[in-house]
Amino acid sequence: METGVEFLTLYAFSSENWKRPPIEVNGLMLLLERFLNEKKEEMLREGVRLRAIGRLDDLPPPCRKKLDEVVAATAGNSRLHVILALSYSGRTEILDAVKSMVRDASAGTLAPTMSPPNSFPPASTPVESPTRTSSSAPPVK
Repeated sequence: METGVEFLTLYAFSSENWKRPPIEVNGLMLLLERFLNEKKEEMLREGVRLRAIGRLDDLPPPCRKKLDEVVAATAGNSRLHVILALSYSGRTEILDAVKSMVRDASAGTLAPTMSPPNSFPPASTPVESPTRTSSSAPPVK
C-alpha cells in the first residue's frame, strides 16, 4: 500500500476453471475460503476494502457466504480497493451484458441512453499496469 496503488484487481478464478477436475475446483474454493478467513482482520486493520466481480452465484454457498461477509465487513474501508474476479471472464461479461440488454429491450425498458450493465464496481480507475501471471493454456483434462 506504500506504492500508492488504490485499486488492485486480482483475477483469482476464471469461469474456465469450472472445467477443471472437481477435486481441483473444490481445493481452489477451500483456498478462497481460507484466504478470506485468514485475511479478514488484516484487511480491516489496514483499511482494505474487498469487492468481487463475476458470476458470484456460481460459487459454492459456504464460499459465497464468507465472501459476502468479508465484503460487508470491509465496505467502509478506502485505503486500498481489492477487487476479486471470481468465476469471471471478459467474454462472460460481454455475454451477460448483451443478454441483459436483450431482456430489457424485449420488456420495453431499455432506454437509448442506458449504459450496458456490468459487474465492475463503480469508481474504479483506469488500468495502469495489467499483469498476467498464468498461461492461457486450456485446463488439463
